[in-house]
Amino acid sequence: MIKFIFTNALRHVSSAAKSSPAHNIHFLQIHPFSSSIKSLQNPKIQHPFTVTYLIKSCGFSAEVAISASKHVNFESPKRPDSVLAFFKNNEFTKTQISNLIKKYPQLLIFDPNKTLLPKIEFLKSKGVSAKDVARIMSTSAFAVRSLENLIIPSFNFCSNLLGSEEEAIAAIKRCAMLLSLD
Repeated sequence: MIKFIFTNALRHVSSAAKSSPAHNIHFLQIHPFSSSIKSLQNPKIQHPFTVTYLIKSCGFSAEVAISASKHVNFESPKRPDSVLAFFKNNEFTKTQISNLIKKYPQLLIFDPNKTLLPKIEFLKSKGVSAKDVARIMSTSAFAVRSLENLIIPSFNFCSNLLGSEEEAIAAIKRCAMLLSLD
């Protein structure tokens, strides 16, 4: 089987080289033993300041910081510092903050008072402790979901389904994903 694949690949290379050099370049993007295609024209750009910041402020390894920097870019520490301080002031542990930023690096460019605080206040208004709020936000996609369009309707659905807000809170504490599912 491998001989068959290799023989066909060689035929393709030789016929592609005869027909057009551009076709040959596209062939090189295809890995011979997989169906995946790699894009060589648009590599993701890493941002040196962002990488350095993620390593120093979030304790990321260089590899994790480079990966995260492909999804977020900032030139100043002002906004990311305010996000990290916001999490610390709301009783998130260093591990919870690090895990949350690894999963959702875009949080570092959010305005914490506009996007994160209302979510925390919503949970606290339902009787969720600060420690449980930090756990819920760090173990689910809650922090990046819309409060009005997803979180509140999900909470109301759980409350109606389970018969009370107290039962909904108990279920959400066991499975934080309930508030981040559509």
